[in-house]
Amino acid sequence: MTNDELLSMIQYGAETIFKANDETMGDEDIEEIMKKSEEKTAELEAKYKHMGLDDLQRFTMEANTMQWEGEDFGKRNAAINKTWIAPSKRQAKKTADAYDVDKYFRTTFALTGDRRHMPTRPKGPIPMRTEDWKFYPTALAVLQEKETTFQQRQQGFKVPKRVPDEGERITDEQLEKEREEEQARIDAAEDLTEEEKAELANLKSQGFNDWSRKDFNAFVKANEKYGRHNIEAIAKEIEGKTLAQIKTYAAVFWERGPEDIAEWERFKSTIEKGEAKLQKAVEIQEALTAKVTSYREPLLQMKLQYGASKGKNFVDEEDRFLLVMLERFGYGRDDAYEKIRQELRKAPMFRFDWFIKSRTTQEIQRRCQSLITMIQKELDEAKNPQKDDADRKNDKEGTPGDETKPKKGKRKAKYAVINVDGASVTSSTASKKRKKD
Repeated sequence: MTNDELLSMIQYGAETIFKANDETMGDEDIEEIMKKSEEKTAELEAKYKHMGLDDLQRFTMEANTMQWEGEDFGKRNAAINKTWIAPSKRQAKKTADAYDVDKYFRTTFALTGDRRHMPTRPKGPIPMRTEDWKFYPTALAVLQEKETTFQQRQQGFKVPKRVPDEGERITDEQLEKEREEEQARIDAAEDLTEEEKAELANLKSQGFNDWSRKDFNAFVKANEKYGRHNIEAIAKEIEGKTLAQIKTYAAVFWERGPEDIAEWERFKSTIEKGEAKLQKAVEIQEALTAKVTSYREPLLQMKLQYGASKGKNFVDEEDRFLLVMLERFGYGRDDAYEKIRQELRKAPMFRFDWFIKSRTTQEIQRRCQSLITMIQKELDEAKNPQKDDADRKNDKEGTPGDETKPKKGKRKAKYAVINVDGASVTSSTASKKRKKD
């Protein structure tokens, strides 16, 4: 017998052999079993031989894979599932921070029932918000207060007793008297007349209702930056507003601001500080102009009285160039020092001065501030010739250890006259001595 025949015998006929118990089987019985197996195989082949693709896709097994030795294990598992105890519903644990607000207030104020089902009073129309920077007419707040008080009377509002502030000395009798007076005012409230209602509607259309908090803050910052009188520059800083609108608002702002705006002093102080800086910038610009224009050739002839603030890095011709350029571009400009840096790199007189050409904008700004302080001091001395001799001596000699004393490593300038495009200019080859090891 071949292996295939043995396998077929086991699949289709061995069960009958094992069920035979003690009975003896002859060759005829084995032949009968093999015959039945062949018939079963032929039947299955005939059944599935002509099946197409659609039939194979709908193919289902006739045998139940959950049956074994006469027992249906599928029904057994279903019976087990019926006795399964489902786990409890998952709930988030309440921590100290996640508390019930309603429960807390019910416990604190001894409230009963659910707050959501408590009856509420009907709400009247919400009064229009009248922010102080919108400058509504004063009569609008009076009429809105009268309207709100009458609505409280219709709703049966009861004024609670006021809670005194911390440290306030007031008795319960005084608090009760205040409550009674306020309650009497509400009980005696009257509705607006037809004329008052028409006036209220008219007043609501007035004021600067299209001005937001953002627009107001931009207006204050622009006043601080440019001054209250530079309306054209202020209008450029505020988006969505025309020059005429800015002029109208500015006039009302300075007229009614002290009375209507709650934080008027803070806004006024901010604007005045900005204007003081602008005035100082104008004075510095005038001092620079007076200093530069007092010489025919300021780049060559300007004299600087350093005193104790000369330093060891910058030389005279570099300082003169910085002052001339700062006076040209303007002291108050934000990009003045960047323009000076660009001019330093293009200037023929500093063609070989790598120190000044490598200075950053911040370093140029610090040096210009030092020179401006020096010029202001010089002008003050010219206006006050009666200055104490002791101060003059200190300015001339300096303090011990300052930079006016000779020090190693101090830069020295070597001057040479060169011709650039037919013009004679002074060029420096300022270099810095280095210590030898």
